[in-house]
Amino acid sequence: MVNWNLAGIHAADAALRLHAERVVSMHTAATENPRVQALLAQAQALGISVQWHKESALERMVEGQRHQHLVTCMRPLPESGAESALGALLETTPQAFILALDGVTDSHNLGACCRVALAAGVDAIVAPADHSAPLTATTVRVSAGTALQQPYWRLPNLARALSRCRDAGVWVYGADGDATQSLYDTDLSGPIVLTMGSEGRGMRARTKKLCDQLLRIPMQAQVESLNVSVAAAVMCFEVRRQRSQ
Repeated sequence: MVNWNLAGIHAADAALRLHAERVVSMHTAATENPRVQALLAQAQALGISVQWHKESALERMVEGQRHQHLVTCMRPLPESGAESALGALLETTPQAFILALDGVTDSHNLGACCRVALAAGVDAIVAPADHSAPLTATTVRVSAGTALQQPYWRLPNLARALSRCRDAGVWVYGADGDATQSLYDTDLSGPIVLTMGSEGRGMRARTKKLCDQLLRIPMQAQVESLNVSVAAAVMCFEVRRQRSQ
């Protein structure tokens, strides 16, 4: 599997704090930025190779992304063990809060959803292994490093995972623009799965059938659909608001 080249300070900080054992090397250009210098010192203290380059070399490493004079090379996170991780979450977290993404294949949208989910207190994001974007360096960059902190589990069968959640007493809600039930008229304070489909096709029919309730986001103007990460933000922070009361 090809290593990730992660651009920027946020990604470097998350990689060193959470997955230092997977960091292969750090790459930098001449800079006096104290945050960069602190991260390089941390890497060297951990025995991680630090290499200096010209700015143009860093730009090539991250394909022109904004790198802030710092690129982190790390081995990708493993994807095995997703089903057992979900089972452990359901057993140990009475107020489980799970975000399910059905058919979100764009790495940028996934990165934005990871950032939203972590900020809103989501315990994990689940997705089908064959109809979803994998974690990539792009996802980590768009998420400002939060994709390295937010559990993201691609499961062999999303429908089976949702059924497992329901059997554990977790209520499964689905976002649907044609639903009659408003998000804001729904009690979201208990253990829940929020299920989002892709922008173009929405949730697959089988996924929709497994939802206990379909919800819509009330909108003042007639809009065909919101970006999936925007819709996820609206819904996740409504859950956060209700749980904070």
